[in-house]
Amino acid sequence: MATTQAVVPVSWEISCDLCHTTDDGDGLADASVAMDILTDHDRLHITTLASDTPVACMDCHGQLPLGTSGTPLLSHAIHGAHASRMSQVSLEVDCYACHPGVETKCLRDVHFMEGMTCTDCHGDMTDVADTNRAPWIDEPRCDDCHDRNGFDFEQPDTLYRNSKGHRGVHCAACHGSPHAITPTVVMADNVQAIAVQGHPGTIDTCTVCHTRRPDDRFEHQLDDDDEDD
Repeated sequence: MATTQAVVPVSWEISCDLCHTTDDGDGLADASVAMDILTDHDRLHITTLASDTPVACMDCHGQLPLGTSGTPLLSHAIHGAHASRMSQVSLEVDCYACHPGVETKCLRDVHFMEGMTCTDCHGDMTDVADTNRAPWIDEPRCDDCHDRNGFDFEQPDTLYRNSKGHRGVHCAACHGSPHAITPTVVMADNVQAIAVQGHPGTIDTCTVCHTRRPDDRFEHQLDDDDEDD
């Protein structure tokens, strides 16, 4: 059986301790960074979270992927609350304060290599906090920028990570995971492509999957019905 190596786009690198510390100057020794977050919330929003643990943020702030309600939604609340506070953070990429970060380098793909930043696709934090924008759903699409005759990009109303093309193949199988569209500046992301076709970047060598190069034109659409080997 054939084997391959792929990077899973999952990380738990969040750096709340850049701002939330166990000594925030209030003369009190907080038990943890998490407790500092709760006490700050209590102070700013007249809540009693610190004395009512454990706390699940989604109990008050809805998260659409989890099917929970409550406004403002958690993404709107977090981005809105921190947009004016990022001057306190000294990072190469401000988004790394909360999103997979200085070690993971979430911003690392071919778009980064072309000089793009997080805000080129997602907008700044106030844009992400816009309540007219559905978190985790209203995301940038490939066809917002890319246009190629005869090509479909993501499926309608489907995020890139879930989209398929070329007779049911997931987009990420050939192009790489979200934020790690190949080639990337992280060598591990390029290992699979180099191993199966000898060079990094999009899997574009037909014989990686086919026993021979098909004679017909490459079809990118999901509903391609042509018979191939």
